[in-house]
Amino acid sequence: MFKKFKIIKITLITVVSIFACLLMFLHQSGYMHILFKMPLELFPLRFYKIEEFQRQTSRAPSDYITPKEMTEDLNQLKSDLLTVHPSTIDGFSEETIVVFEKAFEEAKQSMQIANFRRIVSELLATLGDAHTNSMRGSNRLPTTLKVIENRWYVISCDYFAAGSEVISIGGMPMAEIFQKGKRIISHENQYWYTTLLESIIVQRLFLSKIGVAMQNGHVEVVTKKDDMITKSTFNLSYCWRDLDPRERENGLDFVTCPEGNDAFKYFINEEASYGLFVLSSSQYDRAYKAFLKQMFQDMKTYEVENIIIDLRGNTGGNSMVVVEFLRYIDVRTYSLGKKMLVRLSDDAQKQRGYLGNSGLFSVSLEKMKNRIFEQLKFNGSIYVLIDNATYSAGSDFATTLSDNELATTIGRPTGGRPTSYGDLLNFQLNHSKISYSISHKQFIRASKEKRYDDALYPDYEVIYTIEDILEGRDLDMGKALELIGIIYNNEK
Repeated sequence: MFKKFKIIKITLITVVSIFACLLMFLHQSGYMHILFKMPLELFPLRFYKIEEFQRQTSRAPSDYITPKEMTEDLNQLKSDLLTVHPSTIDGFSEETIVVFEKAFEEAKQSMQIANFRRIVSELLATLGDAHTNSMRGSNRLPTTLKVIENRWYVISCDYFAAGSEVISIGGMPMAEIFQKGKRIISHENQYWYTTLLESIIVQRLFLSKIGVAMQNGHVEVVTKKDDMITKSTFNLSYCWRDLDPRERENGLDFVTCPEGNDAFKYFINEEASYGLFVLSSSQYDRAYKAFLKQMFQDMKTYEVENIIIDLRGNTGGNSMVVVEFLRYIDVRTYSLGKKMLVRLSDDAQKQRGYLGNSGLFSVSLEKMKNRIFEQLKFNGSIYVLIDNATYSAGSDFATTLSDNELATTIGRPTGGRPTSYGDLLNFQLNHSKISYSISHKQFIRASKEKRYDDALYPDYEVIYTIEDILEGRDLDMGKALELIGIIYNNEK
C-alpha cells in the first residue's frame, strides 16, 4: 500500500513539474498567448526577480566632461542600443552609423554636459522611435505656445497678448528652431514632433541645445500682434500654465474614480442618450477596472446608445486599458495588432524578468477571444476623439477600435504610429549621468493596408484656427454630437 502511494506521489510530482516547465516555456516564448488567445500581459509569470532601475544623481549641465569620459559613454550608449532595441538586431542604419562617427569626433574636445546631451539626443533620434529618448524638463519661458498652420501663437502668457504670433526666440527665427529641433527630438511622425516641440520649445535646456542666444538665463522673444512688433527679454523660470485641451469639460457633472484618480472620468447625458468617457492617461489597475464597471452599469441603467471616448492628450501608459474596455463591448474576437516582437537582452531580463536574455520572439495579437461581461455589454455606437497628442497606449486604444471597425474616429492624426516601438527600459551613462530610455518591443498594426501609415488618421478630420483655441471651442466634440444627431453650441 505504501509503495503504491509512493508511486502515485512521484507520478503526480513529475506531472506537475512537467506542466510547470511547459507553462514556463509557453509563457516566455509567447506561445501561451497563442494557445489561449489572450494578451501576453494577462500571464504575469516571471521567473527572474525584476531589478528596480536605480538612477544616480545627475550632473549639472554646466559641468565639464573629458574626451575619455565621453568616449566611454558613447561606447556604452552604442552597446545598449545594439543589444536592446528591436530595430538594431541586424546592426545600425547608415544614418545612425554616420551620426556616431560624428559624435566620436566631437568628443575629442572637452565640453559641458549640456552640449554632450545634445549629442546623445541626436544619436537616439536617429532610430525614429519617440520612446527611445533622453528627454528631461528644465527652466522655461512663462508662456504656452501652439502651432497653427506652421505659425507659432501665444495661448497663455502674463506678458504677451493671447493670439500673438511668435517671430523669433533668442534671435533665431521659429522656422529655423523647428528644423534644428528635428535632429535632437526623438519622434516617429511630424504630429508628435510638433506636439513635443510646443512643450519644450520654451525650455532652457532645449534652447541651449540648438544654439539659441541667451545671456545669464535671459532670452529675447519677438512677437507680432495686429502688425505691431514687440520685443521682450525674459528670465527663464518655472512659472507657466500648460494648455488644457478639455477646459470646456469643467462645467460638466463628471463621475470620477472613487480613489481620486482624475486619469479617467465619465459624464452621461440621459436626454441625448450619450456618454462621454474621458481617458487622459492610460492607467491600468484595479481602480480603472472598477471605474469601467461602474460606468457601464450607469450606461445600461440610463439606456445610453452612444459613447464618445476622449483620448485627446492621452500620451500613453498601459495598452491593457483597451483590452479591459473591450470586455464591455459586444464583440467576440478582436485584434490588438498583427503581432508583437520582443527583443531579449540582459537588461530586459533584469528589468522585466524574462527567462531568456538573447534573441527576438514573436507573439500573435490577432483574433483575441474577448471575455465579455455579458450583463453589461454595450452594442451602441462608439466615437473616439483623437489629436496630435494622442500617443503610445493612447494611440493604441484608438487604433484597436478603428482597425476592428468598432468606432468612428474624429479629430487630427495621432502622434503615435500604429506600428511602433515601445515598452521602455531605463539606462544611465556612467560618466555624464545622462538618463535615457530604449524600447525593447515592436507592435505591428493589424490593418494590412494601413500597417505602415505614420499615424492613425481620423475618419473625420477637424481643423482648428487660433480663434477657435482662444475662444475655447471644442470642434471635435461638436462633430461627434453632430454625427449622433445633436446640435452642439460651441460658444462659451
